[in-house]
Amino acid sequence: MVTMIKGIDITLYTDSDTKTVSNVLVGEPATSEGTLSYTLAIPKGDSHIWTDKKVSFFNKTFRTIGYPVEGIEENLPLLWNKQIKVELLITNGNCTFFEKDTFTKHVFSDVLYQDLRGEAFTKSGEQKKGDVNIHIYAVNHDDFSYTPKSGDIVVFGECDFIFDTSSQQTASVSMKSFRELYPGYAVVSTSEHKICGTLPDYIITAR
Repeated sequence: MVTMIKGIDITLYTDSDTKTVSNVLVGEPATSEGTLSYTLAIPKGDSHIWTDKKVSFFNKTFRTIGYPVEGIEENLPLLWNKQIKVELLITNGNCTFFEKDTFTKHVFSDVLYQDLRGEAFTKSGEQKKGDVNIHIYAVNHDDFSYTPKSGDIVVFGECDFIFDTSSQQTASVSMKSFRELYPGYAVVSTSEHKICGTLPDYIITAR
């Protein structure tokens, strides 16, 4: 009696569309740095690009990590010859950055935004303590001409505020209005890159 090994259908997000890839084997779940991950076995003959891509299965969305590990088809007895690691995408909304000095606006979709600031009372009055941590995933945006930097302003959500930069005075008035409308804004203190394939994630700390 021959035991058949059967995979599942998964959704692969390409640059312009989604594709169904059939008979993909899903390995046992693992936890890496607190994030759920799997290793996928890709069937022979598949020609899709798997680096820097999103995939969906088990009603969850993942992103690929690194490059596929590929074997020579004719040397492998089974139906699969590539493996790629995927990890769960954890997101909670969009965020908006305004560049320091020019106030040029950039919106990033599907980020992980964690506001860990709290109130502290000191002799000089009430102050904020703690940080805002933001993880911008490379697979969720396609404009790499801008990298958040120290001094840039960030707001959770898609902010439609427009700064008037026609003069130093109008910019100052705009900044005052902005602070009143968005008291939860933060200012970027550090910005790091994390390469998970060929494109960088942005790991941001703001206060």
